[in-house]
Amino acid sequence: MAKSMGGVDGYQEIAVPQALTLRELLDILVDRFGEDFRRIIYREKSKELRRGMRILINGRDIGVLGELEARLEEGDRVSFLPPLSGG
Repeated sequence: MAKSMGGVDGYQEIAVPQALTLRELLDILVDRFGEDFRRIIYREKSKELRRGMRILINGRDIGVLGELEARLEEGDRVSFLPPLSGG
């Protein structure tokens, strides 16, 4: 199964095991991309999503799909939208 993730060039395809939850995918991505990725996704010293972090599965907010327990299927596209700030 391949999942897409935003990267410097737009998207990256990542092969992951089938039939996993969003939480399991995030664990795989943190292992692969390290502490920098973890800090983007999670609050400090926890596995709670950062305030304002939006994650979409096939364009739908995870809030309507089961949050971190949402089941992923073959071909799903996962998008990470970190909070924006500035003036």
